[in-house]
Amino acid sequence: MTPKAEGLLHETPLVSHGQLRRARGRLGGLSGSEWRVVEELAQRIAEAIAAELLDQAERDHRVAAALAAISDPPKAG
Repeated sequence: MTPKAEGLLHETPLVSHGQLRRARGRLGGLSGSEWRVVEELAQRIAEAIAAELLDQAERDHRVAAALAAISDPPKAG
């Protein structure tokens, strides 16, 4: 696995936690244990999506280029 691919997998917790923070109001009625289940499910979904994208990138250069474009920091110019 390339460093960029590993980076994508390491970013998945940040993405899922960010999405959950934004949805917290709508999920406000959940108990603590229910909230933990939702967090775990969101993390697993994010990891599965990242893994699928990486698999597709190995087969399709357009997907690889798109992932590279979004994972490279913007260049100062």
